[in-house]
Amino acid sequence: MADVFYNFFLNPPLGNDKWLAVTGYPITEPFWSKTPVTVAGQPRAVLIQLFERRTLTYTPANPTGFQVEMDNIGQHYYSWRYGVNATDPVPDNFRVITAQDKSLYSYSVRDGSSLNLGAAPDYINQVGRPPRARLF
Repeated sequence: MADVFYNFFLNPPLGNDKWLAVTGYPITEPFWSKTPVTVAGQPRAVLIQLFERRTLTYTPANPTGFQVEMDNIGQHYYSWRYGVNATDPVPDNFRVITAQDKSLYSYSVRDGSSLNLGAAPDYINQVGRPPRARLF
């Protein structure tokens, strides 16, 4: 992890105990952009590191307090994949999947209806990774 991101994590609002829940673990090494990134119309060098739930960038030319920035990659992916603007109202078919005991339930955000999706596989209730899929 880049020291600029580690130092960012130590300060409020994250602090030493909240950063992992917000960002997840790093999934790449930190790397500098190969070409300058346009920031506010100006080409800038940007350090980038991907985490499980966020992308962090460090732009040394930004004013103090704005040099480290955080992106919600899940939200950006959802917008790109489904053509939804993140500022639009929640789509009608948006559902939340939750586990209750050994069953999975799908809840509609709009009308509160629920649908039992059946029993969850045993590995969901165990610590560790699910079994690997076999390729045929």
